[in-house]
This record gives sequence, structure tokens and C-alpha cells, in this order.
Amino acid sequence: MKANKKVAGQPCAICARPVALGDQIHNCPSCHSINHDACWKQSGGCASLSCSAVAKPQRPAPASISGGMGGMAGMDDMGGSMASLGPGPSQGSIPCRWCKEPIMRGARKCKHCNEFQRDEDRETQKPNAWVEDEPLSTTDWIGVLCCPLIGFVQGLIYAAQGNPKAKRLMLYSAISMVFGAIIRVPVAEDNNIAAQRCRQFRTNQLIQLFFATLMVTLPFFLAPAYPGEDRVALGSWRVPPVCPHRVLYDGSCPGCGLIRSFTALAHGQFGASFSHHRLGIPLFLLVALQIPLRLYLLKRGPDGMSPTIFKILYRPVPILVALLIINWLIGEFICP
Repeated sequence: MKANKKVAGQPCAICARPVALGDQIHNCPSCHSINHDACWKQSGGCASLSCSAVAKPQRPAPASISGGMGGMAGMDDMGGSMASLGPGPSQGSIPCRWCKEPIMRGARKCKHCNEFQRDEDRETQKPNAWVEDEPLSTTDWIGVLCCPLIGFVQGLIYAAQGNPKAKRLMLYSAISMVFGAIIRVPVAEDNNIAAQRCRQFRTNQLIQLFFATLMVTLPFFLAPAYPGEDRVALGSWRVPPVCPHRVLYDGSCPGCGLIRSFTALAHGQFGASFSHHRLGIPLFLLVALQIPLRLYLLKRGPDGMSPTIFKILYRPVPILVALLIINWLIGEFICP
């Protein structure tokens, strides 16, 4: 059989050289070790001493002392030749369609090459088998209606992945942004400039309160990322990466890891939160502080924006941006 992507790169159990994609290999039927076909034939069996398929040295047939013993020597030779043949294949097994190794009759998947036997199973297991007329999911519609900019970015990610939903998601998000911009145009009949400013101020506070509440409460409903993984889970669904830089260029940005850090912090995993992002804990506290301040400003209006509240809201922003960039540079070039 030929080496597939699953076994490519693994060392041969006999010569210890890596197996290349497409090389002729032989899987040991006893210990399931991977061997080059040429190495297997040259050694005459498996290289593991504890394996039952290890090559055994051939004993020379004893020389016959007399003619009377010749018949017995012939019997020994016949027995040795029959033993060398080994047991025949079981009637309950058939060869695999792809690697020709014996598998159970009726098995859907080969245990040696990990390939499906039926064409129907192979079609359903194809990666990235996007459905052409797949409708937008609930998450996509939430992005379109609540934050069309995020929905448009998600459409770009779908386009990079080859998902046919990309064009529709970007189109609906663009329409939603245009519609939202039209709604925000001040009415011509309203000549009260102070009322317009107050309404705009409250709208801005309401939008920022919504996102702050979402960022604080959503991590409590997410499951933390498993060790070695970079995705959190919502129930049984593994949330895909939302960073365009990671999806398009397979690299990290200054904000990568914040969602995982917030989720771990919400579940009391302080060490994991710090390991996912060094600034995850102070940023989470700063976002949580936005909720009471935005509620206070939403109630008081523009008159509630005192110099002290203004400093609390906007003074830490440039400092945190600089710290995020410094932390990213340290992680990329100094302590990767």
C-alpha cells in the first residue's frame, strides 16, 4: 500500500527514516507499526522483538544419519515448509480496497489506512464540502442585524475559506450598514440642536453598553479552550477563529487570545487566562467597569460626563493600545 497523509512523516520502525507521502509501506498486522515495504521484505518481518510477527532465524535441517532417518528428515522438511506458509486468511476478513490489508467483512473503515470502503461514506466525509444553497445561520443574521461590520468581516473570512455564503453575507451586511446610516441622519424638521445632541449621546452610550455587556456575559456561556487548542466552544460547537489576520495569514495579532482569556477568567481559571493573553485580566475588568459608567451616563445624559468620568473612560485607551502592541511584539520576537 502507499503512504497517505496520516502516516506521511512518521519514522519507519526498521530503518528509522521518515516515510514520504506515496511511498510503498507495510503495516505490521500484529503491532501495527509502519515500515517501508523494502525494509519489511529485507528484514523478513517486524523489527520489534515483542511483536509476534518478528522475523525468526531459519534453522538448517539436521543431516540424516542413515537411510532409515531420511524419511523422518523429509517429514521435518515438510513440516517446516508448511509452518512457513502460516495460517491462511480468515474467511471472515476481506482485503481493503485501498491498502489490501485484511479487514473484517462489512467494515466501513479500514483500521490500517483509515480509509472508508464505501463511496457513499467517502463523499460525506470530504473536507470543506460546502453546500451551494446553504442558508445563513442564526449567528450570521445576528451579525448582519446587530453589527453589520462584523458580519462583513465574517463574509471575508467565508470567502477565504471558499464558503458560498460569503457573497450573500457581505451583501446583506453592506445593506444593513447603509440602512443604519440612513436612520441616523437627523430629521430636517427637528431644529432643536441640543435635543439632537442628547439623542445622539444616548444612542452612543446604549451601543457601547450593549457591547460591554456582551463581552462580559458571553464568556460565562462559552466553554474554555482545551489545552493546546485555540478555540472556545458554545455547547458542542467549536467557535471558529474570528481574527481575519489569523484566518488569512495564519499569524497572530495584538488581540489574539482575548476571547480565550476572558472565557477562562469567567470560569475561574486565572492561570489559563494569563497564559492565553497577558493583558486579559485587566482588559476584562476595564470592560466590566464600562457597564455601570454607561448606565450612569445613559440616565444623566451629556451633563453626566464630568472630567473624572471622562478620564476613567478614555485616558486608559492609548495606554492599553500601547501595551497590547508591546505584548504582541514580545510574544512574536522575544518570547515566542
